[in-house]
Amino acid sequence: MRVNYYILRNGILKRKQNTVYFVYKVDATKPKEKVVTTETEGTEEALEIEEKVETVKPGIEKQIIPIEKISAIYAYGRISCAI
Repeated sequence: MRVNYYILRNGILKRKQNTVYFVYKVDATKPKEKVVTTETEGTEEALEIEEKVETVKPGIEKQIIPIEKISAIYAYGRISCAI
């Protein structure tokens, strides 16, 4: 099943083999908010996909996005690509 991904923060998209990583800064003073939302193609309902988030350094996290599930990536922020 292909999924549309909506990135709601500023950060960097990186690709390593069959995985795309979205690396972003975390502000400890703000409450935890959703970084990437998903939508199945052709439907309006949201799909619950297991969110895998790793802490790279204190204050920096990366979201893992499996490349075979990506239909499209929509970015609403300042995004750099390191592919």
